[in-house]
Amino acid sequence: MTTQEIKLNESKFFLKYMFKASEEQNNDEFSYFLSAFLTSARSILQYTFEHAGSVRRTSDYNKLVSKDPILTFFKDKRDINIHSTPIDLVKEVRIDVASFLIVRDPKSNSTPKSIPIENHNPEISTTFKFEDWKGDENVLELSKLYVQRLETFITEAKSIDLIG
Repeated sequence: MTTQEIKLNESKFFLKYMFKASEEQNNDEFSYFLSAFLTSARSILQYTFEHAGSVRRTSDYNKLVSKDPILTFFKDKRDINIHSTPIDLVKEVRIDVASFLIVRDPKSNSTPKSIPIENHNPEISTTFKFEDWKGDENVLELSKLYVQRLETFITEAKSIDLIG
Protein backbone atom coordinates (compact mmCIF):
# COMPACT_ATOMS: atom_id res chain seq x y z
CA MET A 1 0.00 0.00 0.00
CA THR A 2 1.35 3.41 -0.95
CA THR A 3 1.59 6.38 1.38
CA GLN A 4 -1.17 8.04 -0.64
CA GLU A 5 -3.47 5.04 -0.17
CA ILE A 6 -2.79 5.04 3.58
CA LYS A 7 -3.75 8.74 3.71
CA LEU A 8 -6.84 8.01 1.60
CA ASN A 9 -7.97 5.46 4.18
CA GLU A 10 -7.27 7.97 6.94
CA SER A 11 -9.37 10.54 5.07
CA LYS A 12 -12.24 8.08 4.79
CA PHE A 13 -11.99 7.46 8.54
CA PHE A 14 -12.37 11.17 9.32
CA LEU A 15 -15.17 11.53 6.75
CA LYS A 16 -17.08 8.73 8.48
CA TYR A 17 -16.82 10.63 11.76
CA MET A 18 -17.88 13.86 10.06
CA PHE A 19 -21.10 12.09 9.06
CA LYS A 20 -21.54 10.76 12.60
CA ALA A 21 -20.98 14.19 14.18
CA SER A 22 -23.42 15.71 11.71
CA GLU A 23 -26.10 13.13 12.53
CA GLU A 24 -25.58 13.81 16.24
CA GLN A 25 -25.60 17.56 15.53
CA ASN A 26 -22.29 17.92 17.33
CA ASN A 27 -20.96 21.00 15.56
CA ASP A 28 -17.66 21.17 17.44
CA GLU A 29 -16.75 17.57 16.64
CA PHE A 30 -17.84 18.08 13.04
CA SER A 31 -15.41 20.99 12.78
CA TYR A 32 -12.55 18.99 14.33
CA PHE A 33 -13.09 16.01 12.04
CA LEU A 34 -13.35 18.32 9.03
CA SER A 35 -9.97 19.83 9.90
CA ALA A 36 -8.41 16.36 10.25
CA PHE A 37 -10.06 15.26 7.00
CA LEU A 38 -8.68 18.26 5.12
CA THR A 39 -5.18 17.62 6.42
CA SER A 40 -5.05 13.90 5.70
CA ALA A 41 -6.63 14.28 2.25
CA ARG A 42 -4.28 17.15 1.36
CA SER A 43 -1.32 14.92 2.26
CA ILE A 44 -2.16 12.71 -0.73
CA LEU A 45 -1.54 15.60 -3.09
CA GLN A 46 1.44 16.89 -1.12
CA TYR A 47 3.28 13.55 -1.13
CA THR A 48 2.65 13.20 -4.86
CA PHE A 49 3.83 16.75 -5.49
CA GLU A 50 7.06 16.15 -3.59
CA HIS A 51 7.73 12.95 -5.55
CA ALA A 52 6.92 14.68 -8.84
CA GLY A 53 9.42 17.42 -7.98
CA SER A 54 12.13 14.91 -7.14
CA VAL A 55 11.79 13.30 -10.58
CA ARG A 56 11.31 16.64 -12.40
CA ARG A 57 7.67 15.99 -13.30
CA THR A 58 5.94 18.84 -11.49
CA SER A 59 4.15 19.86 -14.70
CA ASP A 60 2.55 16.38 -14.94
CA TYR A 61 1.38 16.71 -11.35
CA ASN A 62 -0.01 20.21 -12.01
CA LYS A 63 -1.96 18.96 -15.04
CA LEU A 64 -3.48 16.17 -13.00
CA VAL A 65 -4.58 18.43 -10.14
CA SER A 66 -5.63 21.50 -12.11
CA LYS A 67 -8.05 19.60 -14.32
CA ASP A 68 -10.29 18.89 -11.33
CA PRO A 69 -11.99 21.85 -9.62
CA ILE A 70 -12.84 19.80 -6.53
CA LEU A 71 -9.19 18.82 -5.97
CA THR A 72 -8.14 22.43 -6.40
CA PHE A 73 -10.89 23.72 -4.10
CA PHE A 74 -10.02 21.37 -1.25
CA LYS A 75 -6.27 21.89 -1.69
CA ASP A 76 -6.85 25.59 -1.11
CA LYS A 77 -9.24 24.93 1.82
CA ARG A 78 -6.64 22.92 3.71
CA ASP A 79 -3.94 25.53 3.04
CA ILE A 80 -6.20 28.25 4.47
CA ASN A 81 -7.14 26.04 7.43
CA ILE A 82 -3.49 25.37 8.32
CA HIS A 83 -1.77 28.63 7.41
CA SER A 84 -4.39 31.30 7.89
CA THR A 85 -7.64 30.70 9.75
CA PRO A 86 -10.07 27.88 10.53
CA ILE A 87 -12.54 27.14 7.76
CA ASP A 88 -15.61 29.36 7.86
CA LEU A 89 -18.75 27.35 7.17
CA VAL A 90 -22.30 28.46 6.46
CA LYS A 91 -24.68 26.68 8.81
CA GLU A 92 -28.14 25.90 7.45
CA VAL A 93 -30.81 24.88 9.94
CA ARG A 94 -34.09 23.28 8.89
CA ILE A 95 -36.98 22.89 11.30
CA ASP A 96 -39.78 20.53 10.29
CA VAL A 97 -42.74 21.37 12.52
CA ALA A 98 -45.76 19.53 11.09
CA SER A 99 -47.34 18.17 7.95
CA PHE A 100 -50.90 18.96 6.85
CA LEU A 101 -53.15 18.07 3.98
CA ILE A 102 -55.36 20.90 2.75
CA VAL A 103 -58.77 19.64 1.60
CA ARG A 104 -60.90 21.91 -0.50
CA ASP A 105 -64.27 21.08 -2.04
CA PRO A 106 -64.26 22.63 -5.54
CA LYS A 107 -68.09 22.71 -5.57
CA SER A 108 -68.30 24.68 -2.36
CA ASN A 109 -67.14 28.10 -1.26
CA SER A 110 -66.51 26.79 2.22
CA THR A 111 -63.21 27.25 4.02
CA PRO A 112 -60.62 24.58 3.18
CA LYS A 113 -59.91 22.04 5.91
CA SER A 114 -56.44 21.27 7.24
CA ILE A 115 -55.97 17.65 8.19
CA PRO A 116 -52.76 16.67 10.02
CA ILE A 117 -51.03 13.90 8.10
CA GLU A 118 -48.81 12.88 10.95
CA ASN A 119 -48.41 14.11 14.45
CA HIS A 120 -44.76 14.41 15.39
CA ASN A 121 -42.29 16.45 17.34
CA PRO A 122 -40.40 19.15 15.50
CA GLU A 123 -37.28 17.83 13.79
CA ILE A 124 -34.22 20.03 13.52
CA SER A 125 -31.50 19.26 11.02
CA THR A 126 -28.29 21.12 10.40
CA THR A 127 -26.09 21.11 7.31
CA PHE A 128 -22.92 23.00 6.58
CA LYS A 129 -21.78 24.55 3.33
CA PHE A 130 -18.57 26.17 2.22
CA GLU A 131 -19.48 29.80 1.61
CA ASP A 132 -17.27 30.03 -1.48
CA TRP A 133 -18.30 26.78 -3.20
CA LYS A 134 -20.46 27.60 -6.22
CA GLY A 135 -22.25 24.24 -6.43
CA ASP A 136 -25.26 23.01 -4.47
CA GLU A 137 -23.37 20.36 -2.49
CA ASN A 138 -23.06 20.68 1.26
CA VAL A 139 -19.77 19.94 3.05
CA LEU A 140 -20.52 16.24 3.50
CA GLU A 141 -21.61 15.71 -0.10
CA LEU A 142 -18.64 17.63 -1.42
CA SER A 143 -16.21 15.82 0.88
CA LYS A 144 -17.53 12.48 -0.34
CA LEU A 145 -16.97 13.62 -3.93
CA TYR A 146 -13.46 14.74 -2.95
CA VAL A 147 -12.63 11.24 -1.72
CA GLN A 148 -13.86 9.80 -5.02
CA ARG A 149 -11.72 12.29 -6.95
CA LEU A 150 -8.70 11.44 -4.78
CA GLU A 151 -9.20 7.77 -5.62
CA THR A 152 -9.19 8.67 -9.31
CA PHE A 153 -6.18 10.92 -8.80
CA ILE A 154 -4.21 8.10 -7.16
CA THR A 155 -5.09 5.69 -9.99
CA GLU A 156 -4.08 8.22 -12.66
CA ALA A 157 -0.91 9.25 -10.83
CA LYS A 158 0.10 5.60 -10.53
CA SER A 159 -0.54 5.03 -14.22
CA ILE A 160 1.96 7.76 -15.16
CA ASP A 161 4.47 6.81 -12.44
CA LEU A 162 3.94 9.84 -10.21
CA ILE A 163 3.28 7.47 -7.32
CA GLY A 164 5.91 4.84 -6.75
